[in-house]
Amino acid sequence: MKSLSLAYLSRDRFPPLRPDVRVLFGQEFQELGHKVDWFLMAREPVEKSYSTDFYSGRAWVTRNSSGALSRLKNLSKSFVKDFRFLFFGERSYDFVVYKDQFFSAPFVMLACKLKGVDFVYWLSYPYHLEYDLAAKDKGKLITRLRSIVTEATLNHIIIPYSKHLFVQSEGMKDLLCNEVNKDKFTAVPMGFDRMRVENVIPTQHDVTKIAYLGVISRLRKVEFIVHAFSAAVNYGIEAKLCLVGGEEVSGDFEYIESIIAELGLSDKVEMTGALDQKEAWSVVAGCDLCVAAVPEIPLYECSSPTKVVEYMALGKPVVVNNIPDQRLLIEESGAGVCVNYNHEDFANAMVCMLANKEELREMGERGRNYIMKSRTYEHIAAQVEKKLMELL
Repeated sequence: MKSLSLAYLSRDRFPPLRPDVRVLFGQEFQELGHKVDWFLMAREPVEKSYSTDFYSGRAWVTRNSSGALSRLKNLSKSFVKDFRFLFFGERSYDFVVYKDQFFSAPFVMLACKLKGVDFVYWLSYPYHLEYDLAAKDKGKLITRLRSIVTEATLNHIIIPYSKHLFVQSEGMKDLLCNEVNKDKFTAVPMGFDRMRVENVIPTQHDVTKIAYLGVISRLRKVEFIVHAFSAAVNYGIEAKLCLVGGEEVSGDFEYIESIIAELGLSDKVEMTGALDQKEAWSVVAGCDLCVAAVPEIPLYECSSPTKVVEYMALGKPVVVNNIPDQRLLIEESGAGVCVNYNHEDFANAMVCMLANKEELREMGERGRNYIMKSRTYEHIAAQVEKKLMELL
């Protein structure tokens, strides 16, 4: 089989932390024998740009400035770094993989055309919907303009003129494609790094615990879980709720804590604050049941929630609501239940599931087996490789 050569351009900083970047294109593509060169901004301020070996290829890392006017400087550098593949790395790549960027997209596409390289776009999140939601929430004209320009660039330039598009879920594919161009899209949901879960040691708890893993955010309506748990307590559940994660913006923790106090749950809800991934997984692995309640709005309905994959990989049974990718995971795996997005249905699911410990254990096993067979990055990398080979 031919070895692929890719140039990877993204808004991710170097070194990339997201597993759908680092593990997929770094670790797994190296195992498959492909070369990936990286063109990214430095994560922390550095004195000058540099290059370094990184997995199967080389990373060209653009300086991240600090100090006065650093935001403006970094915006201009971020734009320029997307064209470094023209002058560094391979003479000719099979593909430029361009992820989650919009404003430089037309110019990078033109550069690819002139260089004779196929342009492949990777969209991991519906940014235009987030900007639109933020504009409606805050009423800022600049945010509204950003939403309009992003959506126009995506619909009228990126989608029509890309060789192919990889998107985060089947829901996102349905949102963006039509009957004419649906073959240009491939859904690549979030996966799991098999190696990282093997060393997780569960934190021991002396009471039954229900876990939520993720950012504590008003935008994501984490208070919904607190209200659902409150309803479960009223139904007689004997358990504690553990919210595992740090706040998204200042004030989010205080907001959730005020709701917990208002509901009289201060002795039944724990908030860990920000933990590193291994610590967070250890806490979750020691809990009995996990929940994922995602607001059913267009922004999230086309998402591929990482937390459900992580719960299942850790062998935890789950309660989720009707987000397409979550529903698919539960229907195919039997790892939990999918309910309507309301407090009563979530509360009833918690009560019923915790009443049968043997069924909980079996659900957890089914979920873990499913993830290890179909949602590891080893499996996902093979799917991406197959599609890229078809595009050659």
